[in-house]
Amino acid sequence: MDFFKLKENNTSFKTEVIAGLTTFLAMVYIIPVNSSIVGNTGMPIEALITATALITIVASAFNAFFANTPVAMSVGMGLNAYFTFAVCLGQNIAWQSALGAVFISSIIFLILSFTHFRLWVIRNIPKDLRLAICAGIGCFIAFLGLSQMGVIMHNKDTLVSIGNFK
Repeated sequence: MDFFKLKENNTSFKTEVIAGLTTFLAMVYIIPVNSSIVGNTGMPIEALITATALITIVASAFNAFFANTPVAMSVGMGLNAYFTFAVCLGQNIAWQSALGAVFISSIIFLILSFTHFRLWVIRNIPKDLRLAICAGIGCFIAFLGLSQMGVIMHNKDTLVSIGNFK
């Protein structure tokens, strides 16, 4: 039985193993980076490392065995920065309360996905706006990285200024 239809998709077991290892090596950075970012909220780093690894395993296995797609999934690097710096630290919301809100919104998102409402919303957002959202998330992550490194810093007059390199 050829569950993954390797011959039909003109590939081999060896090719898929190499592709899987390549994907793993490209994604493994997410475990320490996600744990480091979300750890700023006060969550235990050890728990974050374990949770990130388990989420990645379960989500990727779900794609492999239920959707039969060669797509690896993990936590969102833009959302973890938003959760940490905008919600928990920016709004001074306890991480426990913020995780509760994430859980509730996930249940709502799951229900909307089953009703195809999510797909309708995505199709009705203009392509330019979708691309702008992606660019905005990228700029937000870059801003956080530059800020954490001290390359840029808060300035009461201009909002942002070059950091002190002395």
